[in-house]
Amino acid sequence: MKVFYLIFFLFLLFSCNDNKPVIQKNFLADQHISLKEKIQRILRPEYLTHLHIDSSLHKGLRRFYAAHKFHPLLVSDSVFTEHGEQLKQSLDQCIRFGIPATRLVSMDRKIHLLEQEVVLMSNLAIIQYDLNHGFIDFEKQSLRPTNIDFKGLNHLWEQSKSREFDSVILNQGPLDTNYRFMAQHFFHFCDTAFLDAGTFSITTEKENLSASFSEMRAALISKNYITEQSDSLSTRAALKLFQHDNFLSTDGKIGESSAKALSESSLARSLRGAIALDRLRQRPNKLTKFIRINIPSFELFYFANDSLKSHHRIIVGKVTNQTPTLTSTINRIVCFPFWKVPSSIAKKEIGPALKANRNYLEKNHMKIYSGKDKEVNPNNVNWKKIRENTFPYSVIQQPGSHNSLGIIKFEFPNPFSVYVHDTPSKNLFNQTYRSYSHGCMRCENPIDLAKVMLQYDSLGKKSNPITADSLDSLLSVQMNHPLRLMNPVPIFVEYQTVVADRQGIYFHHDLYSKETSLVKILLKGK
Repeated sequence: MKVFYLIFFLFLLFSCNDNKPVIQKNFLADQHISLKEKIQRILRPEYLTHLHIDSSLHKGLRRFYAAHKFHPLLVSDSVFTEHGEQLKQSLDQCIRFGIPATRLVSMDRKIHLLEQEVVLMSNLAIIQYDLNHGFIDFEKQSLRPTNIDFKGLNHLWEQSKSREFDSVILNQGPLDTNYRFMAQHFFHFCDTAFLDAGTFSITTEKENLSASFSEMRAALISKNYITEQSDSLSTRAALKLFQHDNFLSTDGKIGESSAKALSESSLARSLRGAIALDRLRQRPNKLTKFIRINIPSFELFYFANDSLKSHHRIIVGKVTNQTPTLTSTINRIVCFPFWKVPSSIAKKEIGPALKANRNYLEKNHMKIYSGKDKEVNPNNVNWKKIRENTFPYSVIQQPGSHNSLGIIKFEFPNPFSVYVHDTPSKNLFNQTYRSYSHGCMRCENPIDLAKVMLQYDSLGKKSNPITADSLDSLLSVQMNHPLRLMNPVPIFVEYQTVVADRQGIYFHHDLYSKETSLVKILLKGK
């Protein structure tokens, strides 16, 4: 019986081993085997898998080397060529191109040089594909599988023969001006910045002044803003500089937003730049006319005929009432709009206000309705009997300069009941950190935006008859008047924490913490 169990055990052992191909590596040291033959053996599927190269790359790699007759491309006389060393240096700092190191195949420097070459070429293939197609699935919040573009890789390789790898790789991706600015500035940022990996848990000054200052100081040292020898005055000045760099209020105080920004590592910050670049790679084809809103930078841009025609500061939703990302089309501009108050605001704000002040509706130029637009006299309602968090009426604020939407509104269909509109609270535009609304986007100088939109509104050869002067005339009447656009304007409400222009790159606060999970994914590579 014991013999039987021994035989059975040996049978299982060898059966299991048969399922795993044995990788013979002694051929790499054999002088009688040509380099061409060695490359061919390395390119076998089981060998590439042994090198941790994904199967999605196998066929393309063999095709690429076949096109070069299986000759080594980076190795000569048992050393890396100058070209090979250059590629190694470029890939060692792949974050400069917006590709995190975790995206690439990790390489043990102790393996044979020919094996290293194939890994390097695999990583070059991954970078080339990712830079031209994007590698983040933003809808699923995950990374896309690696892939290879034979023609693209071959073209990149040919270009690298006459130019440095950094330059060739940097020029991959969309030709869009915004992307080019971002790619160039981000490359320089990563090439020169101090990318610390230190994260902190920083309390606000209100919670604990002494602990907050100490934690803030440690974070500023880690981020290379100050040294260990810096005094308290220099530390406060450095905090203001940090706030300026992150588009926060430069008050030198450690509030909630500053504490959150300081807690983030510079490495995580650079990964947000990589996320921003990938968003740009995956933008839809260029349109001749559109509005683009970026929530974290509190900005609205109107483009027409391939150029920026109008730029506006905006106010967006609070963290508790976040402005949603969306894609739609603006079809109407409304002069002196009514505001139908969302039921959530009516329940949470108007109901309690009426219990405290029966004149609240009259003071705020509001009317209430029941059923199908049947107006209700608020004096006939016993507001104290209305239960908490309920409001059985609809509320409509009448048009006027007092209206929460201001005197002009831009309408676009969306499931969130948000718009772009004017506001009576114009003083808020002077704030750097403009997160105050219930979700809508309040626009500074919205009449100027309306005028330029009407100027470029046309269908075929017919232009919109409403001119800048006629819009002023309509507004002077101070009555509700909707203006339908002849050619609706696409609007993209986006969330991009890192942006760039001709002058430089700008890192904005991750207002709604939307990129936290993606940063973690990029750090882990899965």
